[in-house]
Amino acid sequence: MSLLLVSTIKASVVVVAALAITALLRRSSAALRHGVLAAALLCAAAAPALERVAPSWHVTWGAARSTTWILEPVGRITAAVDVETAGPGVPGAIDARTSPSRAIDAAFLIRFWAGGVVVSLILLAIALGRLAWLASHARPVVDGVWAELATEAAGAYGIGRPVILLQSERPAMLATWGLFRPRIILPKSAGEWPVDRVRVVLYHELAHVRRGDWAVQLGAELLRAVHWFNPLIWIACRRLRQESEQACDDVVLNHGVEGTCYATHLLDLARLFTSHGSTWFPPSPAPAIARQSSLEERIVAMLNARLNRSSISRSAAVVLVTAVLVTTVAVAGFGAAQVTFGTLSGTISDQMGRVVPGVALELTNVKNASKYEVKSDGTGRFEFVGLPAGDYSLASRMAGFMTTQDTFTLGGQDAQRNVGLVIGEIEETLSVIDSDTPPVTSPSDPARRMIREGKPDDCSTLSVGGCILAPVKVHDVHPYYPTSLAAAGIEGRVFLAAQIGTDGLVSGVRAVKPAPADLVAAAILAVSQWEFAPTHLDGSPIDTRMNVTVNFARRK
Repeated sequence: MSLLLVSTIKASVVVVAALAITALLRRSSAALRHGVLAAALLCAAAAPALERVAPSWHVTWGAARSTTWILEPVGRITAAVDVETAGPGVPGAIDARTSPSRAIDAAFLIRFWAGGVVVSLILLAIALGRLAWLASHARPVVDGVWAELATEAAGAYGIGRPVILLQSERPAMLATWGLFRPRIILPKSAGEWPVDRVRVVLYHELAHVRRGDWAVQLGAELLRAVHWFNPLIWIACRRLRQESEQACDDVVLNHGVEGTCYATHLLDLARLFTSHGSTWFPPSPAPAIARQSSLEERIVAMLNARLNRSSISRSAAVVLVTAVLVTTVAVAGFGAAQVTFGTLSGTISDQMGRVVPGVALELTNVKNASKYEVKSDGTGRFEFVGLPAGDYSLASRMAGFMTTQDTFTLGGQDAQRNVGLVIGEIEETLSVIDSDTPPVTSPSDPARRMIREGKPDDCSTLSVGGCILAPVKVHDVHPYYPTSLAAAGIEGRVFLAAQIGTDGLVSGVRAVKPAPADLVAAAILAVSQWEFAPTHLDGSPIDTRMNVTVNFARRK
């Protein structure tokens, strides 16, 4: 999604520059303005490829700020949106981690964009298929006034390749298309037109052939199909078509046709086609002489004797293309070094090897503190998309399991990183007060153990992992306060680490911090005698680490 956004921005910059230039060139010829727009659209389409060779540059605007990205899993694709955190207490600030409803589903946007591209290409294919169908059902025109004047116009323009004339049964069809084998399709009534109108129409349509307008407009339509959501591309394509028609009008007028005569024939054709209704598909790149959208502007231009009607010279075309290309390379190079994105994906599983859904993962860019958050989907899969190259820290969190932390470097390519969850530790804190009363010891409760062990474990029936049944103490021994230490007024805190085995017995009890030896011995003696109904993970007993804190204190 990020690549599409960057490509759209760069294409928009090129197109805006071209539209601005054509506005400044309003007193210049239509051919020059058409050349500017054609070169700009070509370069806009080539901008993504030019990023690979363009020298990169960027502008830094102040210090980097922390950014949180929300990525919501949708199947195996995730969505991403950049939510800039304004800081606590700032009006309008968004806490992305507590406001997932504000996140934009990038996967949906990508599918929506791709669907628009498919629809646009289908419409274009239908229009081209319609042209091909009409051509296959049209009658070739090989003699008569049309054939003679077509040969005359082709010779005047220096067109060496043959131009095919076709007469359709449609009353409102007049268009030109094709590059190597150009075709002009004529309406049913074309044989009844006066010679002056035939000459005007052929000189106009063959001007399109000489200028190569079919290929230019087809390329523009393909670019618009990709950027169908960008109104700037639509505006540029419409202006390109209008400038193309006016440039061909200028060519006709430069060959001696009077502006008033030309305008009269053009209006007559427009009335003729309008009376029969329009059946044309807008996506078609085939030029049409009597298109209603630009008719008024073209007639005004025809009647303006002071208008610049010169064609674009080769030297001017080279300068124009070079200028637009340099601008495009500069735009393509902006931030090119930073537009390298990758995807991090993987699977979450527990100690039993089962996949775990619903695990929260947080990916942090070490350099700029940008954060990305996802949750594993129903198959334990997770995916972070649109990640720039850099050093990252990946943390996973789920109730009952230890938090994992992993650091690594992404180089802009896709990477795989599986995460294994380890069951969390049991924490217990006891307080022992010095007293003449013997320590309380609860006897083993076999009935409680049997009830626990005989009860069906629903976790065993699940198809996914992460289901924990916590341990239950069935035999408790309370530590005693050594008399000698109590009499001497010695207090202390003992920190122990131990393990609850799959049989529920406690083993490996040890002190993890220095403390008075007698206090440590008293705590270890008691904890070693504890018994549990063991921890279960996914329906199976599992060893569990346990931390015990024993506070020895005198009675106040």
